[in-house]
Amino acid sequence: MTGTRGLVNYYPGNENEYIQVNEGSYSGHWYAWAKLYNSGSNSSDTVALIWKYTPNGGLYQCGNRSGDSGWALDYTAGVRDTQSSRVQAKFKTGDGSVEYGPAVAWR
Repeated sequence: MTGTRGLVNYYPGNENEYIQVNEGSYSGHWYAWAKLYNSGSNSSDTVALIWKYTPNGGLYQCGNRSGDSGWALDYTAGVRDTQSSRVQAKFKTGDGSVEYGPAVAWR
């Protein structure tokens, strides 16, 4: 799953900006999170991770790690393997335009 990315080329001179779903394990559980790369001076661009909750099929959004925002400036909180098997990175520009990266499923 790591390496699934979507380019977000909104600003001239910042054509390398992209969002990506990453993965890793911690304390015996597998996690996925979204990260915004190469945002440069566009500090108002944000990233989120949307995910489908396995037990009830509901859609949710992870933002920053403190949980006080649905968006993050760098990378999102992680979703554990027991909660979801489908995730997608989401990007919002400073002017409020929203784009979606590739969806990822595992298991």
